[in-house]
Amino acid sequence: MHQTQDLYLAASLMTAGHRLKDVAHDDRRATFVFEDSPKLRETVGLYFSGELALDARALSETVRSLKAAAMAGAPAGAR
Repeated sequence: MHQTQDLYLAASLMTAGHRLKDVAHDDRRATFVFEDSPKLRETVGLYFSGELALDARALSETVRSLKAAAMAGAPAGAR
């Protein structure tokens, strides 16, 4: 499993086609959980290198969806 508390990384992974498996919550933070794979690790590398190109509108919509999931304590339309 790949886990991150970085909302924008999680949104970028989802926008790039990776499926959100779960949103785990503790006291004040949400942890976004994805199935680990070589493709996911490649996408993470592209994200951190600044080379990941995504549709801006789709990314914005995914960020909104994940924020709602983080606040509500439920997965955001995991796809």
